[in-house]
Amino acid sequence: MSYIACIAFILMIAIAPLRPAFSQTGEWRQFFTNSSGDEFFYDTQNLVYSNQLVKVAVKAINRTGGTGAKSITYVIEFDCEKTLQRRLETRIERSDGSVQTDSRPQNWAPAVPGTWTDMLPELVCKKQIFHRKQAR
Repeated sequence: MSYIACIAFILMIAIAPLRPAFSQTGEWRQFFTNSSGDEFFYDTQNLVYSNQLVKVAVKAINRTGGTGAKSITYVIEFDCEKTLQRRLETRIERSDGSVQTDSRPQNWAPAVPGTWTDMLPELVCKKQIFHRKQAR
């Protein structure tokens, strides 16, 4: 197998676990409700751990109605040791049925206290730290 084919294969394997985030497979568990009543779920079946990093899909459901976004699905990466987060992918499903996607990774940033980006690492990083202790 050529070098380029090997790299493509490795990338395909690394990215494949993230694709179900947008296809409604897996087990989605609610973990947060904001002040507007929007509900936030994360995909418990497709967490991807790598050293101190964890990638997770999050789906926000708009419960207030209106003509804006019906739901937003993110793929987020958390740095559990530095307590930072960044969005890797975003998919916005609008009430009119249109879909907008953005796969440009954002820069690392601290979570905003009291928001879902502050609460979710408490759930997913505990498992990541447990896996690291098991590996020792």
